[in-house]
Amino acid sequence: MTVIDPFDFQRIFVSILAGSSDIFTFLFVVIISGLGAYFKMDSRIMMIMYLVFGIVMSTYIGAIYVLIILVVGIITFYSISRMFNR
Repeated sequence: MTVIDPFDFQRIFVSILAGSSDIFTFLFVVIISGLGAYFKMDSRIMMIMYLVFGIVMSTYIGAIYVLIILVVGIITFYSISRMFNR
């Protein structure tokens, strides 16, 4: 049995929870979009949050995914915000 350090967040979230960095990125975009839609954040603030997330994740997954993260994040945010506004 392997002992996992309590502050080894990469192993806990990426390896155990998601399985790969691509799935973790998708899950985190959905979580950010859901929280932004639930708290009815402005779209400009959400864009800044997606930009910060894209910059942080670009060191792990590559620079081309930053554009994909932005587009998918914006679409997910507007979709979830419409569900919470009804």
